Amino acid sequence: QQLMKKSGLDDKPLKIFINNANSYINYAFIKELRARPADAPKHTIVATKKESSQRWELPSVEETVVAGKNMQFVNKLLSCDVIIFELENTDLDELSYVLERINLAKLEDREICLVLVSSFKTWGQTPPKYKKPKEDDEEEGEEGQNAEEQEEEEEEAEEEEVQEEEEEELDEEGNPIPREPKQKALPYKENEFHLRVCSPEYQQLKTIETLALSITNSNPQIKAYVVCPGILYGNGE
Repeated sequence: QQLMKKSGLDDKPLKIFINNANSYINYAFIKELRARPADAPKHTIVATKKESSQRWELPSVEETVVAGKNMQFVNKLLSCDVIIFELENTDLDELSYVLERINLAKLEDREICLVLVSSFKTWGQTPPKYKKPKEDDEEEGEEGQNAEEQEEEEEEAEEEEVQEEEEEELDEEGNPIPREPKQKALPYKENEFHLRVCSPEYQQLKTIETLALSITNSNPQIKAYVVCPGILYGNGE
């Protein structure tokens, strides 16, 4: 919903494609879409079905289609305003074909919001990001972020370090137990996604993410996003 708002698509009826609508995530997502207020724009949902899913029945959708490496499927996707692929339940070779064809599409006066629901494990082996030591000839700020944002991050990290120091353990006589100073890792920003490092088993997933995000550069009418659902468990019980 936030991505649709960011793309300027939240205030009108949309045609939304969702792959494997009966998977855990997409089933919940469609349920959320159907729970919108009565006066909200009604969306049309086009979906594929995950045949191996026995637990989740196909939710209420307006149209079901069959995925494949063919232009008929690609053209169906291009007729939608929002395209959502959950990578865990997707044929990645097939998706690579689809993304390459979408990238070449001529959309004229309309835009498409492309969303990949990926895994945080594509960041799994990314090294921590620490505050860089200041040098006399250091240029203001770091590449990809201005000095003000950098200073805010460093201040937050320093505050957390101070808080940790205040919570030091005391010995029997009430004296602080000396310990090595800990440096607080800084958070990565969205525009630093190219720095992520994954284990070999998630390399194909990372490649698909990069391919999708590159589409916006070559075809500005397609706004691509990669999101992560976090750790999934339970069913609201």
